[in-house]
Amino acid sequence: MPAQDYVERAVKGLEYEGRPLAETFARRLFRLTGVRVDPADFKEETLANHLRMNIRVVGADGKVLGAGRDIAALRRTFAEDAKRGLDAGHKHPLERSNLVDWDFDELPEHVEVRRGGLSVRAYPALVDKGDSVSIALHDSPAAARSHMTAGLVRLLRLRLSEQARYAAKSVPGFKRLALFYATIGSADELLDDIVGAAFRYTFCDERPFVRTRQEFEARVAARGALFETLNRVGRLIGDALEQAHAIRKQLESQAAARFPDARADLQEQLMTLLGPGFMRHTPERWLAQLPRYLKAAAHRLEKLPETASRDGDHMALVQKLTERLEGLSGPVRSNPEVEPEVLQYRWMLEELRVSLFAQQLGTSVPVSGKRLDRQWDKVRMGNGISA
Repeated sequence: MPAQDYVERAVKGLEYEGRPLAETFARRLFRLTGVRVDPADFKEETLANHLRMNIRVVGADGKVLGAGRDIAALRRTFAEDAKRGLDAGHKHPLERSNLVDWDFDELPEHVEVRRGGLSVRAYPALVDKGDSVSIALHDSPAAARSHMTAGLVRLLRLRLSEQARYAAKSVPGFKRLALFYATIGSADELLDDIVGAAFRYTFCDERPFVRTRQEFEARVAARGALFETLNRVGRLIGDALEQAHAIRKQLESQAAARFPDARADLQEQLMTLLGPGFMRHTPERWLAQLPRYLKAAAHRLEKLPETASRDGDHMALVQKLTERLEGLSGPVRSNPEVEPEVLQYRWMLEELRVSLFAQQLGTSVPVSGKRLDRQWDKVRMGNGISA
């Protein structure tokens, strides 16, 4: 059967499944043909402009506020308007403040609210307020997810306050850690982040968000693993900070000054890996890779006099692939963890650095420029990016 006939049959039976169009279409083709099609193969940027969907943004009065075929650009343009619309409305019964325990039944993924005579979907999330937690509504799933983990970690720390206080006194070799961290942030900030990371990795890391009181109690019941996690994380962070300290000293040398572009790139990499608050957005499985990433950076710096030309080519590739992240929405760009495909892309960039600058160390996942291109296709599909 000609391909066109399959396409016509697939389109005829196409129904909304709550997934991106490309994914739905690929599933439909698989049902018809038995052949698996990668949704990433459907590249919107290859379509003629008149074949791409024209989207209109309509205000409460029915007037068209904007229109275009680039949904990501429209989202960026009207994100603040949508947020203000939620903030300006009447308070939803779910919204609360000053929570110190999970004393409610359920936190749904989304709720419907009335704004300007229209029903608008909003996304509740726990929000960390330091000494308490609030429940707030957000205008997108990504915005809600960007707050949810930190809010849940704070609520667990408040519930298990005795364990949290003891953990703050039990970080292995903390004085040494604080010394290496001094050029990045304060000892108090480091201590709070390490304790927070131990709670996060014990109760939340790469697990579904808690939505019910029963699920929250089940997480609390896992508190026996907290101090094992604390010791593991403390040792890992200590080793990584010591490695980074040694690299920074080398970057200040006259030898490194001969290669200003590479030096600036390495300084930026160190800030990305170990900048203020880095543990809040780094899953433990990637935190465990920090020593290898830093070892690769040290090897690159050592070999620069011999590899300067090749280093420049490799650096240009990494920077080009990294710049793509700038096109993401604010919540996703500042916290890649809120989108699994973005998170994978972000850490594949670090693996690419290892493969380019210190290949002998090996990578934890297969990686290349082309593999990152394919991963970026998945990111684009999930974030409405047209190119």
